[in-house]
Formats: sequence, structure tokens, C-alpha cells
Amino acid sequence: MIFRMGRKDAEESDLPQLTHGNDSTTMIEKVATLGFSRREFTTLMGSHTLGFATMEVSGPQGRWTQNPHVFDNSYFKEVLMGDRSKYLRTKAEILLATDPELRSYCEEFAQD
Repeated sequence: MIFRMGRKDAEESDLPQLTHGNDSTTMIEKVATLGFSRREFTTLMGSHTLGFATMEVSGPQGRWTQNPHVFDNSYFKEVLMGDRSKYLRTKAEILLATDPELRSYCEEFAQD
């Protein structure tokens, strides 16, 4: 089955940006105002296993995993590698790796 990333009917997003230019406290506060728990935030971050970061959306450019066309748990494995990961790390990934609660979710998701 051919999978094409992104939406053809949406040229821009009206959702708040969670990573670029925000500190970790602000990021978690924004997620909470959207009604997501810290576990749900971590789960949603796993979507970065697909696709690439662009300068317009997240600031830095690059990819978070070796194969950004496969949906798997490699994002969480890369997050747990910390500075040893050769892929993109934003403030969000640093937060996931250093916050004890969020890291425990990453460890759980990396296993499955």
C-alpha cells in the first residue's frame, strides 16, 4: 500500500507549535491545555518516527530516525540514546530523555 505523508487539504496548521522556541515547561503546559496527559504527550511524540522536520515548523531540519518512512518504535529508541543518537534532537527530545516520568514512558514504548 502506498502511504503519502501529510494532508493535501491543509496548507497550514492552526495548532500551537510545541517544540520550536519553547522551553520544556511551556511545552508541557501547552500540551496540558490541549487536554493531553504527559503520557499522551509522549505517545504523540512517537509520531516523529515518520517524516522530517522542516525549518518552517520546528526550526532545525532533519529526521528523527534512520528510516522516516516506517512507523515503528525507533523514535523512542533514538530518544533514549540521548547525545549518542546521530539524528535530530530538539528541546522536546531532550525533555523526553531527561524528565524521569517522560523517560519511563519512552522506555516502555521503546520495548514494544
